[in-house]
Amino acid sequence: MADVAARLASEEVVEGLRIIVDRMDGLVDDHAGYAEQDRAFHDLVMQTSGNRLARAVVRALESQVVNTVRYLGHPHREQCIASNAGHRRIYERIAAHEPEQAAQAMFAHTTEAWEVRRNGPGDPVRLRR
Repeated sequence: MADVAARLASEEVVEGLRIIVDRMDGLVDDHAGYAEQDRAFHDLVMQTSGNRLARAVVRALESQVVNTVRYLGHPHREQCIASNAGHRRIYERIAAHEPEQAAQAMFAHTTEAWEVRRNGPGDPVRLRR
């Protein structure tokens, strides 16, 4: 979906993604606020892709697990900072209309985020590139 979003993103979408990423920088100590903006970022990417089926599946699954520790993990400030660096890379690739790089950035971000959640706090440095 990030690939397609990079192809289709309007100036308004790019600005919306930038606003969310910038806002998340200020929410690294507010885990609930950060999580809300995290979902908004990914939802805007999904909306932009036009893939309504995938978006519906993600939203349905998310509504069932959004408050579970397995889904949220135990977010720490350092993890939020590292995670938002991933969001910023995705945003930058979408803003540059670089579909392949946007898809790669999204894959890396989601894979690393799940890895951190599954393994506990560990070393959030592994999220930085």
